[in-house]
Amino acid sequence: MGALSPSRPPIKVVKYAPQLELLQKASLNITHAGLNTTLESLSYGVPMVAIPVTDDQPGVAARIAWSGAGEFVPLSRLSVPSLRETIKRLCTQQSYKQNATRLQEAIEGTGGVSRAADIVEQAV
Repeated sequence: MGALSPSRPPIKVVKYAPQLELLQKASLNITHAGLNTTLESLSYGVPMVAIPVTDDQPGVAARIAWSGAGEFVPLSRLSVPSLRETIKRLCTQQSYKQNATRLQEAIEGTGGVSRAADIVEQAV
């Protein structure tokens, strides 16, 4: 566990973290911009710092930034100071939370699995 200090909360590294439970309590998610994590974050209205690594992640990160629900930090530009500033910006500018909440509401309005099943049944 990280050292306790007034300016830095304790950090704990674990093998497994219950992501959905944590997102219910989170005010920010730092993510690799995988599609599942992105959709889960948006399902809870949680803004994101997207740091993509490979595959479709840069495209997903670009969409996070485009939607205003977070920011895209290219791995090549990642540094402690830049990450710190990005986190501060996301935690202090309400537009990120508002945009994540807007997308949360849009996701909720789609009908989810029930709507998907209806579409499949209609196609068959």
